[in-house]
Amino acid sequence: MMPQPPTQTILVSRVCILSLLVFNRYLGDLAARSASVDDDDFDFQRDCVAALTGFNTNVDSFQTALAGAASSASGGSDKGLANYDKTNDLETLLKNLANLTKNVLSSIDALVYNLPVVGPILGPSMSFL
Repeated sequence: MMPQPPTQTILVSRVCILSLLVFNRYLGDLAARSASVDDDDFDFQRDCVAALTGFNTNVDSFQTALAGAASSASGGSDKGLANYDKTNDLETLLKNLANLTKNVLSSIDALVYNLPVVGPILGPSMSFL
């Protein structure tokens, strides 16, 4: 069993997860609206870029918090949920982040599919893709 990360790391990670949940919902709404938005709706495009940039910033913050936790917890090469320890807060946060990221990427896919002009706008701002 891995030792628990410091309480501060858990708190920062939880704040990041809550922020990501908000971005996930907002990006889902944008993706749903994107099918009926004109290609030249620059306000909508700006909203999409701002939401995705915010998501990227939150992912970076989460990675920073995890880096701090990694120095206090022993790492392993376990993959998937086969070795998932539900009592380990760090593992639960990582699982939640992976699921949120999948949802956000689905929203990005819908946005780019429905508004092809958004793809080139997002490209330079997305360092994690």
